[in-house]
Amino acid sequence: MKNSDVLTDFFKPFEGLNADFNQAPEGRIIAINEGRLMDFLEGSPEHKFLYDAIDEYFYKGGIAKLPDGVMIINLNLRSVTAKDDNGNSLLRKQIKALTSPHLWSKCRTCPLASKCFINFNWKRRKSFKIKIRFRGRTM
Repeated sequence: MKNSDVLTDFFKPFEGLNADFNQAPEGRIIAINEGRLMDFLEGSPEHKFLYDAIDEYFYKGGIAKLPDGVMIINLNLRSVTAKDDNGNSLLRKQIKALTSPHLWSKCRTCPLASKCFINFNWKRRKSFKIKIRFRGRTM
């Protein structure tokens, strides 16, 4: 499978969306070179809105407003573990947001919850010892 095929599959849930990417049927996380991302989106008519929004974001040095449901962490511009004025790192803020209980409420009724490694890891994050050990190393 070619790199462009992988990206086509990756971005399929976002085809044709404009303004609110929270409407996508699923979320995705990607780590990709800025140039490669822009080359792909520029050549993909299905993602014109996304291309325009991200292009403006990069052009303005990361201060342009992104559409709802889109987040970019440009590792060229910041350290994910550096602390802000409140003592929080980007990594800490994102982990807190991604582990918010409301995001995991559907797991309670899922028939696969007891076998799901993702659900297991989410539940395990509540462990006091793991929190302290994890925070000490990364945040």
